[in-house]
Amino acid sequence: MAASHTVCIMLVFIASFALLVQTGLSDDVTDPPIGSPIEFDYTEKPLTSYQKYLTNCANQLYPICGEEIFSTVFFGNTTYSNICCLNLVKDLGKSCHDDLVKYILLSPKFKKNIISIWERSEQVWNDCASRAQDNIPVEVEAEPPYNV
Repeated sequence: MAASHTVCIMLVFIASFALLVQTGLSDDVTDPPIGSPIEFDYTEKPLTSYQKYLTNCANQLYPICGEEIFSTVFFGNTTYSNICCLNLVKDLGKSCHDDLVKYILLSPKFKKNIISIWERSEQVWNDCASRAQDNIPVEVEAEPPYNV
């Protein structure tokens, strides 16, 4: 009796394993021919003219200022210096600022916060434009220190 019980358990196990393997394979997926290498295209795609424009815009900001402005606009968790305000207004300009924000907002990561990001973007721009107009003196050297 014990031997038949063991045989039944073995049959159930084998049947279960066979079903598992059969359902795990897909008929829709075809294997590449044997011997043919799978090739991936790792070459960089050329930038569109709009992406070149945005890259040129972003390059107008000092790296530390780009980080400060980005963190303030997209996360609202940092402040920005006077020199970064002047860099934003005088070197980058309103249209580049707005276009960079619009482009970054295409990322799904920021979709749920579009309104608050736009509000912070406008607040940062208005504050920096006001500082630039008032010619607030810059308290640091001409270029901010870079993180090395």
